Amino acid sequence: MQALKELAADKIDAKDRDSYHPDDLDEMFEKKDSPQAKLKNQDSTNEPAISPDAAETTISTKTISTTATTSMKIDENTTMTTPKSTFENMPLIEHDHKKKSDREPSRPPPEISRIIPEDISEPGQEAGCPKWYPDWSALAELQPRIKLDPNKFLTPLLVYGPNNQQRGFRETVFLAVKLNRTIVPPGFFKHSRTDKDVERGSHANVIAPWHRFDISALATMISTEDPMNIGNNCGRHFQSFFKAKRNYCTGSNKARFKALFNFFSMSFVPGQELKKDKNMCHLENSIPNNKLLPKGGPIHLPNSERVLKRFYASKGKCALWVFPYHCIQFNDSLIGNATSEDQLNDSPDLSSESNADLMRRIIRATPRPKYLRNIAKSFIKNVIEQKMQNGKYLALHWRYNHGDWLFHCERKLKYKKSPVCDVVLETIDKPKMIAAEIVDFFNARPELEGIYIAAPLEERPLIDAIKSSIGETVPILIGDSLMNHMLSMYPNCQWMEDNFHDIFSSLEQEICSLSDTFLYAAGSSWSRNIMMERHARNIPDEKSLENMALLFKVRKKLHPERK
Repeated sequence: MQALKELAADKIDAKDRDSYHPDDLDEMFEKKDSPQAKLKNQDSTNEPAISPDAAETTISTKTISTTATTSMKIDENTTMTTPKSTFENMPLIEHDHKKKSDREPSRPPPEISRIIPEDISEPGQEAGCPKWYPDWSALAELQPRIKLDPNKFLTPLLVYGPNNQQRGFRETVFLAVKLNRTIVPPGFFKHSRTDKDVERGSHANVIAPWHRFDISALATMISTEDPMNIGNNCGRHFQSFFKAKRNYCTGSNKARFKALFNFFSMSFVPGQELKKDKNMCHLENSIPNNKLLPKGGPIHLPNSERVLKRFYASKGKCALWVFPYHCIQFNDSLIGNATSEDQLNDSPDLSSESNADLMRRIIRATPRPKYLRNIAKSFIKNVIEQKMQNGKYLALHWRYNHGDWLFHCERKLKYKKSPVCDVVLETIDKPKMIAAEIVDFFNARPELEGIYIAAPLEERPLIDAIKSSIGETVPILIGDSLMNHMLSMYPNCQWMEDNFHDIFSSLEQEICSLSDTFLYAAGSSWSRNIMMERHARNIPDEKSLENMALLFKVRKKLHPERK
């Protein structure tokens, strides 16, 4: 127990919780009338487009049945021309991939470093750990609410950090529904930059999917296949690769291919390995043509089933979606009312259910693992509710730190002139003034009884300032209290010690998700995932607010002469 406490004390820091990916910051910084903003979220009823870069690409008439163009007004002086109906006019053909090389005898699969040995006991798991491995025999008896083709499969190769991967997996579930393919939970990856337990320089340390979300909840909603069976089901090879962007063959990305293939007991078809030639990635049986993909970043796909089936048309039994992230616009899930409990418990009519409702259904079907939710509930019952009569608390995610969030403001020219960067840089070193605004926010909501702060150790001056400003009568809880509670529940679980970073970050997310009011960090995928969960559970939007507004108030006090 003491050894775990000493270990954990060294590990709860800024970089354990999440990183800020440029795509998340782009959403916050970009102008609403920018070309990129205009090209997002287009459905089949509109003129679909892929991105500003892709729109400028000359697309072959072999792929697109017409070369007609349409003009899009960007601003008063600029008009951008994009191929008319880029997605809509794609021929509805299947890619059968029946090449001679596919019929050659394949080599034996590579030696596998299995996450799950035959006895279904993970390395380090002992009697002192909670039960987390899914009961696949029981899941096989389930009748999911959304039944998909049991003979076609889809799984993703995930990219970036844990919260980006969670978003990418949810996008894959959405695509699986649209393409009528059974979903296969993939191996996820530990945070290469922030997890001190990860081998230095490695981007491909696999963590099993049942530590990232509740597979039983997913299998209740949608047809789900055991990832340990996929190698046999697919003949040890994927027949199709669905590309999300052009550039995906860097060294770290190749390492993730290898790690995922090992997890699934699969490999490339001999002679068809991923390679790079003349700065271009080459992968046999991959679709679509690069001309349909943006020159930089991921493709932003419409939500239309008809369009998606044309874009990723394939007869291949097993398909791998390569590095999806921000391809399906899950921010749409924040639009409109949440799905009712009665609707969730019924099989949906996919022909009439809105895409936003489907997204919210997917979010509800991919909660954090049950054992982590149980730890969070125990912490609320035995710690928070012992200090707060009604258990209503404010959760604050604070993450505007140098070297991570501010990296983009301090290093990248396109963000330097952003008002958001300006306000953070001007106020971040004023912890007492920031604390005063947080306390004012808290005091204006008399139903709140205490605060849980999810923040790195380097934010200790802010935490101390909040405690000083709010007084001793208001309970202030931080990560160490949650960590101690977790360790007291499972003091002999070696796996939790070895994988502390993944477990604790998810656990803090659950605490924030269950709060009465959540003050979230702008541009954070960690916060954004919580916001989506809360909205999907029908928690009023006024209970989830961006804390950036508090920094603007601080700057106004620093510079009252500014408008």
